[in-house]
Amino acid sequence: MSKTDRRIERTKATLIATFQQLVLERGYSKVKVKDIVDEANYNRTTFYVHYDGKEQLAKEMIELEMERFCYEFCKPVRDNPILDLTKMNPNETDVFSI
Repeated sequence: MSKTDRRIERTKATLIATFQQLVLERGYSKVKVKDIVDEANYNRTTFYVHYDGKEQLAKEMIELEMERFCYEFCKPVRDNPILDLTKMNPNETDVFSI
């Protein structure tokens, strides 16, 4: 497994944080790649090295937020010796059922 360069992680974290801020302020449809890079103080080339466009950035942001949500959601039972979350099937819980 290769380790991601810290500079890449930092750049992506900055772009994601800037994107989140701009979406909250203006709304998704009004945020352009130029707005993101201007606010984050990067150039467009750097953005496109990491993302194909705003949509891919949004997808990665949502995936990261879901990982954080799942981590926090499981926090109360994570270290419970009675429950083994690795053996639980997501279909066996009603948390996300419709």
